[in-house]
Amino acid sequence: MNNYITIVVAFIIGQFIYTSITVYNLQNGKDIGYWHAYGAYLKKETGWFVIAIAGLCGVLFVLSDFVNLDIKKADLINKEVLSYKEKLVLYFRTSALMLGMFIQHIVFKVYKKGKEEVEKVNDKISGS
Repeated sequence: MNNYITIVVAFIIGQFIYTSITVYNLQNGKDIGYWHAYGAYLKKETGWFVIAIAGLCGVLFVLSDFVNLDIKKADLINKEVLSYKEKLVLYFRTSALMLGMFIQHIVFKVYKKGKEEVEKVNDKISGS
């Protein structure tokens, strides 16, 4: 798989892993169902997902100036000593996954729009 595609896919998976766990924790023990809470969360956080993907595209655009993205994991596995840049290529999937989760964590902690929306929808369900 192309390194660019690998990074984007891993980043998106990381974003949705963190979102899934967050939504579960927000709705757990409340009247709102998981999928209803997930929809409410995504509705408020869609802009941040778009901004994160746009930022990732910007990073990928300049990344090729610093790291040789043509190198494949198979080329590096048998190499005895790896430079920092080669280790980055070797662990692209893990790095991108963790970066996606970390960025979603920052958005959740700083802006809390999704959390507020889930609580608002839960209050509507509980009040009716």
